[in-house]
Amino acid sequence: MKTPPLFRGRWRLVEMEMWDHDYLDLVVEAHITIEDECLGYFQFGVVEGQVDCRFDTDAGKPRATFVRPHRPRSVSLLVGALNIPNHER
Repeated sequence: MKTPPLFRGRWRLVEMEMWDHDYLDLVVEAHITIEDECLGYFQFGVVEGQVDCRFDTDAGKPRATFVRPHRPRSVSLLVGALNIPNHER
């Protein structure tokens, strides 16, 4: 599956429920980059990793949902969702 063009690229992470703004930008500006093949890479604080991306709509608005890839003996974890309110960045 290809990533819809609307979601491709680097997105700035400005708010997260469990961490304050100072932690988010501790090492680099917090971000997630979504590539063509439904893969995303993120970095915030001292954390970096990869997520699988799923695309759908929520109340008619485009949405991306991020899930950590399967690992042996683990369950996928919903990491978060990106809602685009007006189809523009």
